[in-house]
Amino acid sequence: VALVGAIGAGLSSNARKAEIAELNEKLRAVNVALRQQIRNPSPNAAPGATAGALSKDFDSASLDELKKALREGRALLKVETPAAYAEAEKVFNKALMLSRMQGDQVQIRRATRGLAASKRGLGDTKGSIVFLKEVLDISRQLGDRTGDTDALGNIADLYTEIGDLENAGKYYDEYLDALNDEMST
Repeated sequence: VALVGAIGAGLSSNARKAEIAELNEKLRAVNVALRQQIRNPSPNAAPGATAGALSKDFDSASLDELKKALREGRALLKVETPAAYAEAEKVFNKALMLSRMQGDQVQIRRATRGLAASKRGLGDTKGSIVFLKEVLDISRQLGDRTGDTDALGNIADLYTEIGDLENAGKYYDEYLDALNDEMST
């Protein structure tokens, strides 16, 4: 009798696992589609304001170097190879250092977001989560939620990848709330 019960529980568990995996794939597909829609709004949408004024004390050579590092890092992320992700991590660390010297929280947030993407590409899921949470903290400090919807969705996906479905659910809820807020404004 115990053996039959164990077999039944095992089969039930496997069925639930398959349902969760299927649901996860559907959520990811919706998440990707929604992010794409946000990144490429309709031509009638009003362009968003760019936050963050540049410090006048920051010399133009350093500012050019910062902008170059951010562009280079983004280009490396598009290559999608381990070597490119490792190089992007170095470049974004440089951009983070330069943006901290500048004191511009918006640039710090951009560099931090790039580091999160680099970590994810290198398979460092927990490191990516740490950087994405830092992005959210910076946004709260700035009072500017630009890109937070994307960060929340990525955090939820990362928690799902490591099997932490409780945190994944929490961040998917926050992601959907943020998405609703974006759509209503």
